[in-house]
Amino acid sequence: MASENEGQRIHIDLILAILNALRQHATLDRKRLGELLDSNVKHNKDDGDVSERIAKTLSSFNICVDAIVDIGERILIRLPPNRQSSMVGGMIVRGLVEAYVESDELPFREDFSLYFAHSFNSPLRSVADPLRYADAISNSANNPLLGPNDTKRHHANASTVSEVIGLPTRDVQDVVRALFMRELVDLRVSGCGYGDWLVWCHLPVSPEPLVFDYLHNIPDTREGYLNDLIWARDEEGAELNASSLPARFDFTLLLLVREWNMPWTPDSHLSYHIPFRRAVSTLAKCAHRYGVPSDLVEMVNSFLPRSWWHDDRQSCWCRNCQYTKLTEGYRDKISARSSNWTDEEKSDEQSATIGTTHDAQITPMVRCRCNVAVGRTADHLKSLYTEGHKRHCGFPPFQYPLSMEANMLCNEILGGDNNEEPTDDAVESDRCDDEEEDDADWESVDSNEEVDDPSAGTNSEKICAFFNEKAYKFQRREAHAFQNFF
Repeated sequence: MASENEGQRIHIDLILAILNALRQHATLDRKRLGELLDSNVKHNKDDGDVSERIAKTLSSFNICVDAIVDIGERILIRLPPNRQSSMVGGMIVRGLVEAYVESDELPFREDFSLYFAHSFNSPLRSVADPLRYADAISNSANNPLLGPNDTKRHHANASTVSEVIGLPTRDVQDVVRALFMRELVDLRVSGCGYGDWLVWCHLPVSPEPLVFDYLHNIPDTREGYLNDLIWARDEEGAELNASSLPARFDFTLLLLVREWNMPWTPDSHLSYHIPFRRAVSTLAKCAHRYGVPSDLVEMVNSFLPRSWWHDDRQSCWCRNCQYTKLTEGYRDKISARSSNWTDEEKSDEQSATIGTTHDAQITPMVRCRCNVAVGRTADHLKSLYTEGHKRHCGFPPFQYPLSMEANMLCNEILGGDNNEEPTDDAVESDRCDDEEEDDADWESVDSNEEVDDPSAGTNSEKICAFFNEKAYKFQRREAHAFQNFF
């Protein structure tokens, strides 16, 4: 038995060594691309020798990325989720992050136990940055990697490495998402979570299950890992411990939910799904033809909710449904590759349709009462409740409309007036009807006792106090009995 485990460990170490070499090679290719682009700008744009070297270096970079993705797909099919497999998955994610994130923003580190955005002042937006998800929605039109007509620019007209490489391909996005979904990523090896991957690579952000899951975004605080090493710091340089880090993460999700339900604006246009964008474009063309002022058109478009058109990006939050969709998607992808005898490259639109054949018939999603989670059917929502969503449903950040206290907290942390009108906490009132209150929990308070000022303290203290008062104490966040035996 010991010799068998020793053999498995040697195989894992060999895969890790191969992945480490591939990620270093891809990082060096990215640096070479930067040097070649600088020399191309200094001399002449039409220098054929430099352009040829750029093409060869870019080809070498793509080969390394394809090799990493191919290993990741084999890991998804063959390895179960455990400690050793998660180390391999973490190395795959780390290699892809270092390949697609700007080198100046992402320092090259050999220490695999550090978060890439360990400091709040890092060029990368940390998990403690409250607006990193909200800005990805409100400023989606200002994506630095998106041109006016295409999503990837030719290297002849590019001035930076990110423009040459472009956004991660569909295969890269799929393998990263699948590794996180199957719990095959060790955050202490990858140096980032799934939300970090989306934000740092300028990918679309939406309220999806992986973005809301602690397991895929911050280290597990129950293991005591954060007691030995601090994962991140806040804007004041304070260390985020096991109690403050989840609260700061939940606050970013709270702002994500709020911004997702904000009215349409030209800057947030690209965050909407394609049928919605086509409707807005058609309405603008018709209005322009009849001489309607553009300001009036923008005001009319702001009254159109996202739910009027089917969003094919939405997926059921039920875990079994997600696994089924993942399995069908890779089965279709493998079938499409095996039938491609001529080895023709598929366009982004064709590759995006891989794995979506079972969604050809549009079926509206059933929305949960928290207005955040969705299910394919009512039975799927029941399964979602049994998986643990019932403890979080109706409490921030799984709450919309936001309560008055949540809106006040957002105004206090961010500064300025709130764009959303204060609403009654209807979700919490519904939740209170289902909760049984114990009279022993009520205590009389002496009128002479000093009451802490909620506005005093740092932003992390205010956020922790809010979530402890409005969510955590009702969710009974203690560990389950005998969890260490499973």
